[in-house]
Amino acid sequence: MSEERSTSQGSETASVAAVSESSVDVTSILKDLRYRADLLSVALLHETGVVMAQEGDERFLDQGEIGALTAGAFHATAMLGRRLGDNNVEALCHEGRHQSFLIIPVDAVHLLLAVFPGACKPGVVRLCMQRSAAALRGEVAGGGTRADIENIGDWLGV
Repeated sequence: MSEERSTSQGSETASVAAVSESSVDVTSILKDLRYRADLLSVALLHETGVVMAQEGDERFLDQGEIGALTAGAFHATAMLGRRLGDNNVEALCHEGRHQSFLIIPVDAVHLLLAVFPGACKPGVVRLCMQRSAAALRGEVAGGGTRADIENIGDWLGV
């Protein structure tokens, strides 16, 4: 079994909300997302590929390569979308037999990467990620914890 850990570079300065000068607990949001969506790993990235915060399995902690590939893949997909007439690429998903990943934008300069078992449903992972992205932007007040909200539908607001 691989060791799990949480990493972040520079506590509050590594948060998305630090850019907009509000206080958001990035580590708690990532831990909560990982727990709710049953993720192997989740990372908050700057659009340049720099990993700002990460939670999960150590196999996915190669910050340089994974961050750069994630940002590059998302931006390449967004550019392809623009070329094909769609200016709003909202996600990039790969569904693998054993592992899958999903990348969504948090705001204009940040991405959220989730790695999850192939048996998980990408739609549920995406809903959880969208709510966490809103929390990272500071849009969700009192996000609650899993103990506070047992029904995932209530947590997602559906």
